[in-house]
Amino acid sequence: MLSSTTNLFQANETMATDTAAIKSLSTIFNSERTKFHDLSVPQRLRYTTVAAREALVQLQGSVTREPAALLLNQLGAGLGRTTPYPSNVIDKFLTCCQSPQPKRYDVARMCHVWSRCMRTPEAPPTALLIIDVQNDFISGSLSLSACEAKENGAEVVPIVNMLRTGGGFDHIFVSQDWHPADHISFYEHVSTDRLAPKHHDSIHQLKPFDTVTLHDGTEQTLWPAHCVQGSTGAEFHPDLLVQPTDTIVLKGTDPQVDSYSAFFDNNQKRATGLVELLRQQSMERVVLCGLALDVCVAFSALDCVAAGFETIVVLDACRGITESGKTSMVAKMKAEGVIVTTSDRVWEYL
Repeated sequence: MLSSTTNLFQANETMATDTAAIKSLSTIFNSERTKFHDLSVPQRLRYTTVAAREALVQLQGSVTREPAALLLNQLGAGLGRTTPYPSNVIDKFLTCCQSPQPKRYDVARMCHVWSRCMRTPEAPPTALLIIDVQNDFISGSLSLSACEAKENGAEVVPIVNMLRTGGGFDHIFVSQDWHPADHISFYEHVSTDRLAPKHHDSIHQLKPFDTVTLHDGTEQTLWPAHCVQGSTGAEFHPDLLVQPTDTIVLKGTDPQVDSYSAFFDNNQKRATGLVELLRQQSMERVVLCGLALDVCVAFSALDCVAAGFETIVVLDACRGITESGKTSMVAKMKAEGVIVTTSDRVWEYL
């Protein structure tokens, strides 16, 4: 099931318009590489990440044309440009960054568009997939800090925000665990009618995080109830940047089967539609980050690479549940062809 924070058709239409404008801008900006000390694309993207982060701190929300133009010129100056951009270039740039408020421009959107322009025009279309950065995994019923590895899920938020504003991604997808209240994975709702007969006599000894066999033979970890549809725990962390043009991918919506991956339910019988949407938008590469590394991030990455996309996981933009799980799943991802890197080196692949 797919949902979006805006009408999906309108979001895709806006993205198509932006793509044409950004390709034109990218040609303009990249033609000046000699003025930029012939910086490589990874070097420019590293600079852009720092500049974007500083801009987001200094300029909140939306701004009028004058400070918006000043920001663009400051970004250019940081790469070695010695004169302001011509008005027609500024106007073309700002048309991609309009705020819902008249004659105002969204600062986060400006940083995102700038970083897209820093990639060469021939760079393969690349999506960012942010996995399950939700309250319940950070401070709620399934907080990672209470799991074996005792990691703080909130630590990924500034890194994920940095990636999305400085990474130059062509589109951003955000997955969201979205379980019905009686979901089969919830320890609180375990019952004999859901379990294989071998568990019936010992059902009262089961505890959270135990692995059981369901009545249909599927292996299932029993999780504390989490990310229930419409609950505060299912909401994204309040500091996570989510834009109206992002595509939200809901997963785990079937009460009878779990869904670790943003692509398929665990039994691989039901797809979320993400593969088709990536192909419709001609994406060739997907960069993943989020929670939890050894479960939903890893399962999503494995499905992604199996679907034929170049797949990259940003390790320091993830946190996990167990140390052994993280180690084994990172090894499995690498064995299947997933590139595992860090936020300071991901630019080498964009």
